[in-house]
Amino acid sequence: MNNLAITELCMERTGRVAWPVFGEDHCGAKEVVQGGRVEIEYWAKLRFSPDSLDDRGFLVDNMAIERFMAGETRTPTALSCERLVRYCIERFVAYVNATEPKCRILSFEMTLSPDPFNFKDGAVYRPVVPISATRFGEWLMGAVRRVTNNRKEA
Repeated sequence: MNNLAITELCMERTGRVAWPVFGEDHCGAKEVVQGGRVEIEYWAKLRFSPDSLDDRGFLVDNMAIERFMAGETRTPTALSCERLVRYCIERFVAYVNATEPKCRILSFEMTLSPDPFNFKDGAVYRPVVPISATRFGEWLMGAVRRVTNNRKEA
């Protein structure tokens, strides 16, 4: 095998779900609600660290996003598209963290496009690695030392 430097692995999925809605401010126009449901197209792209493969050599199950979205649509929502996409990302990230301990998500982009599918609302998830003030101070002092040493050598 050659020595390629793979920096991330990606998974992209699209699909449609019919989400039951209620209330005044739900995702999708009131005019397109049929039988209490709004047809929503979704697009999801996940980026994982290259060491995220399980023992069989896979990331999350190929059908995980589809099953997840189908399962979530069992519960009616009154959320706006913007809040619904955030909810979906938070829930799916929690699912991956619970079921795939080797998977490390670098980012998760998702858009929801309710019928008539002519606009998209989306969100991007990127985990934040907290850094303590002490570690930041150590990093900053190291950066200052490197700059100072480079000036002395020049």
